[in-house]
Amino acid sequence: MPDELPDNPEEFSVAVMLIINESWPNIDVSYVKPFALAVEGKRLDLKNLYRMVQYDKERGLEIVHRFVESLFFAGEETHEEQIHEFIDVEDKILPRVYHESIFESLDKELMVWTPWVNDCVIGYVIDFPKMTMSIARDQLDAWGVEVDDIDFLARENLNRRSESIELSVYEVTGGRVAMMNVEDGYDASRILLEDIHGIISPLFDYENFYVGVPARDMFVAFPAVSDSKELILRVLDRMKSEYVNLPYPITPNVFYVCQDGVCSGYPHKDL
Repeated sequence: MPDELPDNPEEFSVAVMLIINESWPNIDVSYVKPFALAVEGKRLDLKNLYRMVQYDKERGLEIVHRFVESLFFAGEETHEEQIHEFIDVEDKILPRVYHESIFESLDKELMVWTPWVNDCVIGYVIDFPKMTMSIARDQLDAWGVEVDDIDFLARENLNRRSESIELSVYEVTGGRVAMMNVEDGYDASRILLEDIHGIISPLFDYENFYVGVPARDMFVAFPAVSDSKELILRVLDRMKSEYVNLPYPITPNVFYVCQDGVCSGYPHKDL
């Protein structure tokens, strides 16, 4: 196996299949189509793995091994011991923002989710030390907890986890932009923070602003004022590029944030 994985989607998928065959011969795996394998009878989507490898090609083999290990081997005892009791995990439940296209690969009847804005939905995960686990509908039923309760709890946990988060602010041509660079898997989710407007608007002279979350680990805020036309256009182009290239893409579209909350938002039509 070469040190770098191939760029071609079909060849990449076959290479991942061969890595699994060689490293874990007891796992039943077969090729389905570019970016898709059948693993133990279930479809495994490889698009995010491909983007992760493209982002750091020199560590491609290591990334693939860690990806497979996280799916099949990490924290198995933790799952069995912890997810049975709600009290054991309630402080570990956090929200994740997804584009609604996630339901092309996941059954929306099995996933716990809440409709949101901008063609996005909110899903919920249990944040274990070495991995995250999506909350499924049957787990929710076993707990006897409603989706609204999970949503409230996840947002509260995110607020608490984000209390000491510092924003990175950059002065650029046409204005300034603010970014969250925690890289803990919840940067994009922080658009759900209870006081997101109060946190960021002082950076823009208390004006309303746009937020881009093109991928899970990216959060960019920029002012929504007419004299920032050049800046807005540059950031929009950047969002489209990051959406295409980064792992765990969400949406190239931006959100408008004001005192009343977050909504779908596009810069002025005359741009």
